[in-house]
Amino acid sequence: MKEPAGSRKGGTNSGQTDSVLNSIPVRLGTQLQLSVTLAEGAARLKGRVSPPKEKSLPPGISVHLVPAEPGYFENALRFSRTEVQDDGVFSFSNIAPGKYWIFTQTSDGKSNDNSPSDPSPWNAGGRTILRREARKSNITIELYPCQSVQDYIVKFKPGS
Repeated sequence: MKEPAGSRKGGTNSGQTDSVLNSIPVRLGTQLQLSVTLAEGAARLKGRVSPPKEKSLPPGISVHLVPAEPGYFENALRFSRTEVQDDGVFSFSNIAPGKYWIFTQTSDGKSNDNSPSDPSPWNAGGRTILRREARKSNITIELYPCQSVQDYIVKFKPGS
């Protein structure tokens, strides 16, 4: 099978259709055979969202990781989101290695540039919105197998 451009050998995306996007209705009592693949090498990312100069962070901020490698744009399992604690700390675990855009969003559905969005990676439209917002941030991070990144700083930039 041909690997997507920018993918790593042995990565989770082998060019197959994303099973998350294609559901199969199952009735109560139906027996299924399910195959789950677990891979070694997940990364961790822990850091802090830095407030604007001499200001505090607004409540309800989340941090998003969005795949920056074209071969993973439609893989819903490569999109991650975590809530930021009151002190600005955030943490991701079990992240597939790869290159990601990283950006913040407030609970009112506003990203750094104050554009409205309440996207979900589970549908194509939501992934498109998340990619657009992530590209605007223009901040990338590359995570390697088994890497643990500590003290990563993401600057929060409120809308103008």
